[in-house]
Amino acid sequence: MFKLNSTPSLLWKSVLLVLMGMLVGASPAQPAPPPPSLPAPLHWTRRPLYAPHDFLPTTAALKVDSHDQPHLAYGGEQLYYATSAEAGWKVEVVDPAPNSGAQAVLALDSSDQPHILYRDTVSDTVKYAHRAGGEWLIQPVTIGNDQPEEYSFTLTSDDRPCLSYYESTQGALKIACWDGSGWQSQIIETYIEQEAVVAEQPDASDPALPPPPPPRSFLSSLALDEANAPRLAIIDQYSASLQYA
Repeated sequence: MFKLNSTPSLLWKSVLLVLMGMLVGASPAQPAPPPPSLPAPLHWTRRPLYAPHDFLPTTAALKVDSHDQPHLAYGGEQLYYATSAEAGWKVEVVDPAPNSGAQAVLALDSSDQPHILYRDTVSDTVKYAHRAGGEWLIQPVTIGNDQPEEYSFTLTSDDRPCLSYYESTQGALKIACWDGSGWQSQIIETYIEQEAVVAEQPDASDPALPPPPPPRSFLSSLALDEANAPRLAIIDQYSASLQYA
């Protein structure tokens, strides 16, 4: 049996020996891993798009197909469609009507065929063009008496066109899809403006007066999910708000 006054000394010697062995056998501390390296700066290569015209397009829409080839729709003088080719760009006149092609929006279907929604500014008509069998088919977008203004455009999983648009005569944001024989539309949101009756017209130059509110209108961006259900990003210009529906 150990004496009471000798036990602590032996215990401490044993603990110190164990600790020294652990320190001697311990591996040196590993340095911290380096931070992830940043990707190399992108190198941009620009190619001029030569076409037999000398106007500046008012709009251009770009899509990349399943083979990583660019497709471009643009216009303002006429509606043009361009694809990349070995010798440069292949350019087609889609709609030769004067002053057509404004607000062009391009979508590619499951076969990489182009579908274009655009405006003919002479007739103030929204048109839909798509290529089938090597030919361009063009039709006006007739949705009752609606006059689509700002619009967004996409295709369903079975390649049917859909658009969201603002209709100013009703003050409404709508969505419409082609069902094979016509456009079926639905109101998403609408505003009914009430006239303000004032007894006396204030001086518009008075700096104390708040600025007048902007006109009621909507800007939208349309996408469809796997079930072809619409998803929308909406800018309400009157309330200055961004919404998701």
